[in-house]
Amino acid sequence: MLKKLSVIFLSVILIIGILPQEAMAAPRSLGKDDAYYLRLGVRLDERPDNTELLGDFIAENTETGVKYKLDCTGEVGTNAGIEYMYYVAKNLPVGVYDVYAEDDIHTIYRFDGIDFNSIDGPGYENTWGIITSARMFTVEFRDAMNNQVIFTQYVHYNHNASYKGEVPTKPGFKFSNWRSDRGDHGDLNDSWYINDTSSKIIYANWTSSPTYTASLKVTVNGEELMEGADEAAQSIGNFSLRDADDPTRIISLKRESGLTYTAENVPNGRYNILRNNEPVRDTDIVLEINDADGEAELPFYSVHFMDEDNELSVSYEEPGAKMPAPITPPVKAGYVFDKWTDSKDGKTAFDFDRSVTGQTFIYASYIPDHIHDWSDEYEYDDDNHWHECGAPDCPITDNSRKDGFGAHTYGEWTVTKQPTVSEYGEKERQCTECGRKETAQIDKLTEGHTHDYTGKQEIVKEPSCTEEGVKRIYCALEDCGSYIEEKIEKTAHDFDTSEWEYDSEGHWHICANCRTADKKTAHRMSEEPVITPPDGNTSGVKTWICGDCGYIRTETIPVTPPEEKPTEPEKPTKPTEPEPDDKPDKPAEPDKFPATGDTARVQIYATLAMIAGMLYLLLYFADGSIGMTEEEKNKLVSRLIGWARGRNIIARYLVIAAVFMVLLAYHSIGRKVEADLSEVRK
Repeated sequence: MLKKLSVIFLSVILIIGILPQEAMAAPRSLGKDDAYYLRLGVRLDERPDNTELLGDFIAENTETGVKYKLDCTGEVGTNAGIEYMYYVAKNLPVGVYDVYAEDDIHTIYRFDGIDFNSIDGPGYENTWGIITSARMFTVEFRDAMNNQVIFTQYVHYNHNASYKGEVPTKPGFKFSNWRSDRGDHGDLNDSWYINDTSSKIIYANWTSSPTYTASLKVTVNGEELMEGADEAAQSIGNFSLRDADDPTRIISLKRESGLTYTAENVPNGRYNILRNNEPVRDTDIVLEINDADGEAELPFYSVHFMDEDNELSVSYEEPGAKMPAPITPPVKAGYVFDKWTDSKDGKTAFDFDRSVTGQTFIYASYIPDHIHDWSDEYEYDDDNHWHECGAPDCPITDNSRKDGFGAHTYGEWTVTKQPTVSEYGEKERQCTECGRKETAQIDKLTEGHTHDYTGKQEIVKEPSCTEEGVKRIYCALEDCGSYIEEKIEKTAHDFDTSEWEYDSEGHWHICANCRTADKKTAHRMSEEPVITPPDGNTSGVKTWICGDCGYIRTETIPVTPPEEKPTEPEKPTKPTEPEPDDKPDKPAEPDKFPATGDTARVQIYATLAMIAGMLYLLLYFADGSIGMTEEEKNKLVSRLIGWARGRNIIARYLVIAAVFMVLLAYHSIGRKVEADLSEVRK
């Protein structure tokens, strides 16, 4: 019966698990908290090549003011021969929305609003609010001279077409204005009104403008550089001109000879000079074209890194620029690089924080290769401290380059003399690294000053488990320096309870901090000793064990001399019989568990019995494929008993429990079960 109920219960669970969720949920109708899609069909007179030119569209909730962007899907639909480009906004809550182009809030495609409450459907995924009346027209901006397209826009019906590209350019000409045709009339100024049903073309008109050659001469150290110009040009970079009146117009310069850069077909105007697309440091330098070729001069200075008379590297910098960063220090046999200096004698370190004002030479300075023997003690002055080298002929004489050099780092002030109404006080503080002391004066106390010991506190001596600590409390007046001291109670001992100390009389714990002993308690020895009897030649032993600390006490059992018996005549020798399989047990090892009041064995038996019972039930309800013959059972029991011989009492208890479980298993699965559960599962 139990097997059948289990099968039925499992079947019900499986049936519930595979039921479709739709069958478990009741159908619902759409409500105000549901979300919908809004689709906008933008009507075009022709399909655009670049949908980004249409701009973005926004759906704004008329009640909450929340805005939603409509994304272009790229889908084009056709209705009555008219193409629509579709835009979609997802997950809109129920409401009424105004839809308009993001850059033109005045064009609203609303049509008395879109009320999603009136839309029916099985779910928001297939529910759409559709607008198909937004109309846009193509407007092309072309060159009136060659009819080439300069820029394309899509403009809403009844709106102006405003040119949004860069100002058009044409070599030898200057842009004049936009016109409605390619002739010399129809000025449009900045816009054209779209008020019919066709696309428009707007033309750029030009006026003739002669062009000239712009020339930029770069000088190095006040001279026009010819020799080494290629290296200098690579270091200096590229140059270009930027129209001062139209910053979007940039003309590149090309190097011709030496460090002269030119550009042709440059119209009249004022041009700022750019170096690597950044304005040069001297912003007053301007190249001007005024009905003639223009020319400007740009100065640079060279900065040389030297090893005596050998040049290591050179860079070219604008006047006023910061000095370039030092190069990798050079290597010289028998010497160690020391520093960069401003002269060959190597006495004064070079200041890299200064600006470039002319041609500059920076020299590498060395010191002889020397093994330093830095002292452990500090030397110091009023501001800094350092270690001295104890090796003879040390080449380093500048303290700032010695080991451990640094500014003093002082600790807190300590009052050494209390101020009074008539005398100044004194305080001192000490550098935490070198120990230098600094002293300062404390102002006299004002008349009638009363100490207020509520100021800062500091621990003078930390408390321990053997000694009290000391706390110092200062007067709240910062410059007073007066204080009182209070004691801090001892801390509690930290006795290590995981380990015991003991002697023959008792045991105790030790404090981990001060090694103080806890109160000694007497041993709790086992009531019955473990006896190892004498064997005729060797004394026996009685052993007692403390159940807390493991202390062992023993007592010797003396050897008993054998009794003397009269000598009997020899008897005929009998044939030797085979020794029995069973050998006498070895003496038991000392039992470490108390013999009285110990319930651990009962708990072990109870636990093993419970496990055996569960195993019995599990095997009983098996399908009968598992079996154990009587021969297999006997062999297993024999092996367990043989293993236990000569071992301690705990091993014997474990073997007894194991044999008990083997017998249970044999009697439950040693035969076939009466019922075959496989038939029930069918």
